[in-house]
Amino acid sequence: FLRYNRSSRTTPLRLTGLVAIAAAILFAVLTTLHFVGIPTSRQTAFILPATLTWSGYVLYHTETRTNNKGQRYQVDTYHDLATHSMRIEMVEDSTVHIAVVSDNHHMLAMDMMHHVAQWRGTERNVDESMFDLPRLRSDLQTHQAVYLGKGHFQGQDVYLVRCDNGLVLLLDMHYRPVNVLKGATGPGTGVPVYDTLRLLSHSEVPNSMWDMHVPPGFQMGTVPQNM
Repeated sequence: FLRYNRSSRTTPLRLTGLVAIAAAILFAVLTTLHFVGIPTSRQTAFILPATLTWSGYVLYHTETRTNNKGQRYQVDTYHDLATHSMRIEMVEDSTVHIAVVSDNHHMLAMDMMHHVAQWRGTERNVDESMFDLPRLRSDLQTHQAVYLGKGHFQGQDVYLVRCDNGLVLLLDMHYRPVNVLKGATGPGTGVPVYDTLRLLSHSEVPNSMWDMHVPPGFQMGTVPQNM
């Protein structure tokens, strides 16, 4: 016959209760992390490699916008990541209507349909701050940009970094830009800002793209900011 005393019966019950409480606390913590959209890897320091550079590329991306008449058009941007020269083209039905070429000192806007050109200040109508690598390094160090962990985007693994403008920058496993998400509040959320984003070699972009001479036959005047 087996004999049971009070101590041999209460100890397993007490242990079972402690395990249940611990499990409940762990479940609550994991549930909270899930619903606020903070990956567990957020606690891991994210450091860009010291040898990383994007200066060997021209960043090309396309974005679909809607004008004040409800018509959709495309914005194509070429950004030389070494010199920060840019060319922005506003395209409708595969035809360039407005082209803007700029460096750090000048900006030339051209209405390609009406052959009008205009010199402007250096303020651009696209936000390229997320692709400024030195600034991104600094923002990560000062926590102005926050590493959110790893994710999956269009068939590839990516690092997710929330920038100070609220958008989430996606980097591939070689720390190169893949896309940007807006409205991202947790895992699996957010909409890509760009329809296409590619890193091009300088040999893929003709030098004429950066030409800031007023084309022959163009008159100086006022070029619309948008289509």
